[in-house]
Amino acid sequence: MGADAVRTVLLEVVAAKTGYPADMLDPSMDIEADLGIDSIKRVEVLGVLQERFPDVKSVGPEQLGELRTLDDIVGFVAGDGPAPPA
Repeated sequence: MGADAVRTVLLEVVAAKTGYPADMLDPSMDIEADLGIDSIKRVEVLGVLQERFPDVKSVGPEQLGELRTLDDIVGFVAGDGPAPPA
């Protein structure tokens, strides 16, 4: 799966969960500070991504906090970026 496909789905999911229009979302945005996504919503977003991309390795609670930006999530899901530390 490509990063572009993951980014498209991620922006759709974040827009649905937060109410922000997808075209206002920037991949470099911090999901907590810029978008106000708490840990519960973060789990929900990653859950949807794992449903849409079933080959994605699951992320543990300790790794979840390391995914700070939308790009971090895209890199993790697409396998393009470094995996967060265990």
